[in-house]
Amino acid sequence: MVGLTTILWMAILLIHLPFDNFKFIGLAIFISIGFVYAIVRNREIQWNSGFDFFFFGFIVLSFLSAFWAPDISTVWYNSFTWLLMWLMVVLLRSIQNKEVYLERWLSYLFIGYFIILLLHHLMAVQFGVSLNEDWNAFLYRNNNYTVTFLTALFPFLLFYKSDNQFVRFMKIISLVLLLNLIFITNVRGALLSLMVVLVLKMWVMFSDNPGRRYVSVVAGLSLIIGGIVFFNKGISETELPIQQQYLKEYPAKSFMQQRSIDIFKEHPLKGSGTGSWYQLAYSKSVAGITPFSDPNKFVRHRSHNLYFRLLAENGVVGFVLFIIPWLLILVGGIRKLNSRNSFGGAALGCMLVYLVASFFYATSNSYSYLFSNIQLLAFVSIGMLSGNNVFVIKGYGMRHLLLIASLMTFTWFVYTKWVYNRYKKAETEIRQGNSTLARGHLSAIWSPIFQNSIDESISIPMLLAEQYSALSDSLNADVFYHIALKSSPYSCPVLLSYAKYLIYEKKDLNEGKKVVQKMLDLQPSSNSAKLLMADILLKNKKYEEVEKWLSNLEDPDRNILVKAQSIRDLVPQN
Repeated sequence: MVGLTTILWMAILLIHLPFDNFKFIGLAIFISIGFVYAIVRNREIQWNSGFDFFFFGFIVLSFLSAFWAPDISTVWYNSFTWLLMWLMVVLLRSIQNKEVYLERWLSYLFIGYFIILLLHHLMAVQFGVSLNEDWNAFLYRNNNYTVTFLTALFPFLLFYKSDNQFVRFMKIISLVLLLNLIFITNVRGALLSLMVVLVLKMWVMFSDNPGRRYVSVVAGLSLIIGGIVFFNKGISETELPIQQQYLKEYPAKSFMQQRSIDIFKEHPLKGSGTGSWYQLAYSKSVAGITPFSDPNKFVRHRSHNLYFRLLAENGVVGFVLFIIPWLLILVGGIRKLNSRNSFGGAALGCMLVYLVASFFYATSNSYSYLFSNIQLLAFVSIGMLSGNNVFVIKGYGMRHLLLIASLMTFTWFVYTKWVYNRYKKAETEIRQGNSTLARGHLSAIWSPIFQNSIDESISIPMLLAEQYSALSDSLNADVFYHIALKSSPYSCPVLLSYAKYLIYEKKDLNEGKKVVQKMLDLQPSSNSAKLLMADILLKNKKYEEVEKWLSNLEDPDRNILVKAQSIRDLVPQN
């Protein structure tokens, strides 16, 4: 019964839900119920000394980084997410010990999901038939995410043990269709992940023939290395879309990795603090880097490489504490892997997809208001694989502590869902010009300790400052702009908002010019900053310099052109 409940809950979690916290809350409920059941029925909790010791140490360090993170409120979301995943691992490991059919049920569930989602993707991509406005909205509006998720599900079909000819045919045709989908959507992370899974499959297939095993694995690894070299060399004679997409994105990816290294060098031991990467990474100029240098808007991405981000945010200590448990599970699993252990091979394959994809995509891991099914599958696999080398901790104390921890995660995600709902109400009021109501919603959710921003990118103090300014309360507007600039000193949207406040409300052109110049130092291509600079010069009656800034606009959109013309119209004619 417990196993069946687990399967049903997992099936619900894999469905795409709205862009907020429903899935986080759902998983926290499942875990909390599981530990209540363990207490009531006196079920044993099993511990894997290798994985649990190191990964729990990583979680503790993540929470402790609140003491040195530049903005304490950014620490909690990622830390509670890691805690949630670890608690699920502990619970699944303990359930597996009693539910002998859990592995089979999970295999059927994941294979079913793979077939349904593959067909949906193929209908949308190949035949233009979609169940939604966006072809991949069934999962999430990001083809890197959806195709990688499919790749993470594929090992459960590939490693499924069956002598049935139809099942074998399904494996082959699914592999061909998945490869076709990967090339159509240009998802190179999924391609490399799939190649690694196929190497693992060869390792299992030839487990009884060491010679053929090593030859096939070496050949597969050579193909993977060749593919990596192919992508990075940028061979001009080739025009494969999947390679051209990589070359197009390379400058941005290279910039983000270099910034991670720079942050790591400043905080090599313990890192800059969990969740601080987004705040610190864009403290340097993004000139000439697509898409960050878009002249008409401020484009900023999360770190797309989990490992570089961990080095930057958690330092060497956190990085080692995170990596060691995965290596222990992988090495132990591969050593015990054989053709008879089909679920073990599938779980290892799923883990490898996650670990490889985490080099490429932010969506491989959950973050504020986005629950990653790829990460969920990886930790489910960990829970099922880490049942070896376990010991049992008896007594109610540990089970109660685990229940308390799961209730804490539930409380956090319910709280952040409430925050998100109030923020959306505030957003609506701002659009309608109701500054008083918007201020009320924003004041309710703002907390310098727990909630200083929405999704790390939208400053709540900045929004509050704008509402106070609209209500002619310059005293409070000054206070909240100061808070916003302290917590987000390199945020161009915050700097833009503050510059407008100084120029048009405070009439402080000198200070406004300094803020605009800081924006231009961070993003020299910004048309919004250039317009403000031209307006400052206009107000200072330096008419000859106004046109220099206006003529320097880059690929302006319609709104920018209208504003530029309005400034030109105010320049006196000789």
